[in-house]
Amino acid sequence: MNTTAHRLVNILLALAIVAVYAAMQQVDGMPDGRAEMAQSAATQDAIKTEAARARYMRAAAQSCGNADWVEVDAQTVRCIPRKAPANTGAVVALAEVTR
Repeated sequence: MNTTAHRLVNILLALAIVAVYAAMQQVDGMPDGRAEMAQSAATQDAIKTEAARARYMRAAAQSCGNADWVEVDAQTVRCIPRKAPANTGAVVALAEVTR
């Protein structure tokens, strides 16, 4: 083989190596979309849960006015006057708060 053929073979081998490295970077660089989607969904669920809890607490505070309140169940609170025993006070059923 003459030097021109050697040079051509070397250039082709170098290009092949570069192509292999580029392909490896593309394969390794691909993000796993499923994990990102699951994490995003979990984050959105946590945000919605906290927002619903904040709405519930705000509705309970508004319903009881100046009194303290204790959660009886998921939709009911007991309003306790500040200077009364813990078991006294009105029971207030909260409707589902969507705002």
